[in-house]
Amino acid sequence: MKRFLVRSVVGLLAIISIVVVYVAITLFRAGGGLPQWDGTVEVAGLDGAAEIVRDQDGIPFIRADSERDLYFAQGFVHAQDRFWQMALSRQTAEGRLAEWLGGMGLLSDRVARMYGWSHLAQSSFEALDDDDRGLLEAYAAGVNAWLDSPAFRRPPEMVILHIQPERWKASDAFLAIYQVHRMLAGAGREGLLAIIGNTDSPPSAAEMFDENEMMAPPIIAPAGNELAFQPTAPFKDRAFSNSWTLSGDHTASGKPLMANDPQLPQTTPGFWQLQHHTVDGRTVAGGSVPGHPGIIVGHNDSLAWAITAAVIDVRDYAYVEVHPENPDRYRRGPHEPWQDFDLRVEQIQVRFGEDQVETIRSTRQGVSTPRNLGTFGLLEREGLALEIRDVAADQVSTTPAALLRLNRARTVDEGLQALEAFTSPPVNLSLADSNGTIGYVAAGRIPLRPEGHARTVGLGPADDNARTYLPYAENPRVVDPPGGRIVTANQRIIGDEFPHYLTDNWAVPYRAWRIHELLDQRKIHDVDSFRAMQMDSLSPVARELVPLLLQVQPADADDARLVELLRDWDYRFTLDAPAPVAWLTWVEMLSRRIVADDMGATPPAWRDGLYSPLLRALRGEHPEWCDDLGTVAVEGCSEALRASLTDTRLALEDAFGPDPQGWKWGEVARFQLPHLGFAGLPILDGMFSRYTPLPGGPESNFTNAANQLGAPVFSQSVFISSYQAIYDLSNLDGSLFMTGGGPSGHFKSPYYNNLTDDWIGGERIELSPGKVSPIATLSLMPK
Repeated sequence: MKRFLVRSVVGLLAIISIVVVYVAITLFRAGGGLPQWDGTVEVAGLDGAAEIVRDQDGIPFIRADSERDLYFAQGFVHAQDRFWQMALSRQTAEGRLAEWLGGMGLLSDRVARMYGWSHLAQSSFEALDDDDRGLLEAYAAGVNAWLDSPAFRRPPEMVILHIQPERWKASDAFLAIYQVHRMLAGAGREGLLAIIGNTDSPPSAAEMFDENEMMAPPIIAPAGNELAFQPTAPFKDRAFSNSWTLSGDHTASGKPLMANDPQLPQTTPGFWQLQHHTVDGRTVAGGSVPGHPGIIVGHNDSLAWAITAAVIDVRDYAYVEVHPENPDRYRRGPHEPWQDFDLRVEQIQVRFGEDQVETIRSTRQGVSTPRNLGTFGLLEREGLALEIRDVAADQVSTTPAALLRLNRARTVDEGLQALEAFTSPPVNLSLADSNGTIGYVAAGRIPLRPEGHARTVGLGPADDNARTYLPYAENPRVVDPPGGRIVTANQRIIGDEFPHYLTDNWAVPYRAWRIHELLDQRKIHDVDSFRAMQMDSLSPVARELVPLLLQVQPADADDARLVELLRDWDYRFTLDAPAPVAWLTWVEMLSRRIVADDMGATPPAWRDGLYSPLLRALRGEHPEWCDDLGTVAVEGCSEALRASLTDTRLALEDAFGPDPQGWKWGEVARFQLPHLGFAGLPILDGMFSRYTPLPGGPESNFTNAANQLGAPVFSQSVFISSYQAIYDLSNLDGSLFMTGGGPSGHFKSPYYNNLTDDWIGGERIELSPGKVSPIATLSLMPK
């Protein structure tokens, strides 16, 4: 028996040793294979030579003699720097994550297969004209040329997962657009309120998430200074974003000045890659998106453009009645005829598990959600099927063509013409040209349907998902507004003079108000003042909420000292300040007492960033929300304030000690820049993700939408100022840029995270060929 045990232990240790050695060898192999940035590579598919110069920050400057060769070279660059990111995005959009990740990717795959993004991508590509199709083909050929070349290095993530790269298809550019649509586009509040009704939540939950009318400065104001009430989202569930543009009447140079910050999650690698293009005597510079050709946000020789999320409601929900004896038939109402669903069978391959078969049922109006599909499951009703109609799934997309045409546009008028092909996601697109013209358009297809259908989830004929689309010529737009400024921060686009429903879910207008406030502080602005505005860390939410918190009657002297800390605060989330940690922790503790018990069975994540119920309760609009539903006694807001203050102090002292100097925002709040794919996984997260302090707070211009649910520890931020640019139309070559992360997607590269310190420090770089200090030059030569 003893000999058997010894042999068993030795055998077990041998197995463990083999596994450890195998893992070590795999990780060692993953750390090799940095991309080739120098030398000459011969590739098939180029018409002429192309050159890629890397500046001191590793940013690629691409030069080619034709647009086709330019996008070929860009595909090559994106692939060598970010192929894992591109492949992961494609795999997600196609609904094939489970092929790599097993059951972990199954829910995501089911959602993607429901929408049918891969089918839509192919049909959209086929609908393009020959010229646009040819440019997407050139980009894909560049990606595949890298896969076939001696410069190919398998990405570390693929080495670790033991997967091989697949060929890139020209239609894959549409999948990149659909991924952006998923991040930016959304519905109004109909789904949210229907979930609250479905989950048997307390009546107060519906009130907390109900329409909150707020005064806002709309993007388009005919006289330049009108205000409008807007139905406001209770919390932000999509990307924040800012832009502001001034005409030359308000700038030191006499030419327009534009700032843009399309705020998205800052991941590693980042969403953006800065690039500079030179082709046929013209230049384009700005933020590119790996997986898609061209510059998405930036400028060329005479035109600059800025993008923010428009928040237009482009996704509707309705119920159809399912035949009690045949799940493949439906009708829209009790007096409507039965019809057959269109059926599509999807087979999902699951690594390490059994393949899953999903039958997707569609109607002429939309797609029916399969049962038990994540959050959609909260909308399920017995005998009914939930039908979704989304603008991106409703028609072929021509958005890639619009973006490539925008790269070539020379004036605001040409830019507006190019954007007619922009289908989704809906965006605010501001333009400025070197002639001095500024303009704006709500780009994307805008649905037309009865407002009641857009704001409820019901059964036909009351809610039938029928819609048409507004002609592009009628999309909200303005050229050279009388006020000489255009400010977009996800607020209401236009006042009541616009006759069509856009949404009932505008973002809170704090950032819009703050931008206007800062613009009003000077008669004349310049690049430096715009730069200071972009780094502004004052939180308008804190400025509004702190005075209400200071009404508290502290329980003791220790609590009183915490109150004094906030009384002296200027509401700025600077790295050396302890007050931001104290305030955000107090907000969370108060939310647990006022909001959490009213949430019912709604997703807990909805409470993150839910400031409006706190404001409304403390102002006296809804004092009953302060009552703790779990007790017999009836508590008021004074009790909730006092108890939550004590909760805050105890939590801070337990986590960081009693001295507030140990609570500094930049020291105790270190935020994860999560790796795309490996974030949260043991060992791999530590290798591939990065952590950094971040300035900024809720709704500040330098946005840091810190997740408050884990207070007093803050390490996750959903939306960050991940790309910042200032375009000077008097000197476009001197425009300023910055992103977090770095140009490389290889975790061992010195250019993986090299821009982050400068980014959080407010530094900027110029993408100017005349100021490049080259560190490498790669020449692509036709075979």
